[in-house]
Amino acid sequence: MLREFPSVDAVRAILRYPGASTEVPVAELEKIADDSMLRELAAWKKKHGIEQARVAASIAAAPKLKVARTHYPKSVAELSKTQRAQLTEMARAYDGKNISLAKRFGDGPDAHGGTLEIRDLVDGKGKRLYDVLTWLADDGCAFNTGTTEVVAQLVQHGVDCDDPGLEAALEKALRL
Repeated sequence: MLREFPSVDAVRAILRYPGASTEVPVAELEKIADDSMLRELAAWKKKHGIEQARVAASIAAAPKLKVARTHYPKSVAELSKTQRAQLTEMARAYDGKNISLAKRFGDGPDAHGGTLEIRDLVDGKGKRLYDVLTWLADDGCAFNTGTTEVVAQLVQHGVDCDDPGLEAALEKALRL
């Protein structure tokens, strides 16, 4: 029914069906639901223990991370091509401005490059998994290593990530 009639009304009907159980396709429902429906869906998941099970599984599967290397570049010249792209992505997410990296390391209100910290995170076997860039002590992004794919935002000494296991692993490794 859901595939033929993807609507908020269909989601509501599924959740209110007396026989609804853990076999409900929650991920599909989340794609269809609007804000009010998402609140109902969250309450339904909580009632049925789905969210707690997902979080527990995510935390159990999360890698054990540690900081292998920390670097404090003082100029654009000290950044690799990938790090430049990552910093551009992080800076744009931070303030929404399209400012050159030279200006980010220069003087003025948008020049935070001098506070930049880059950390390489590795798993228990020493394999590099994440590149973490921060500035102003606690604002930044975690990227899949060597890419500009953001896996988490770092804000106000905390981590915001869609994956609760990765979020916990990053917080522990970064001591946030």
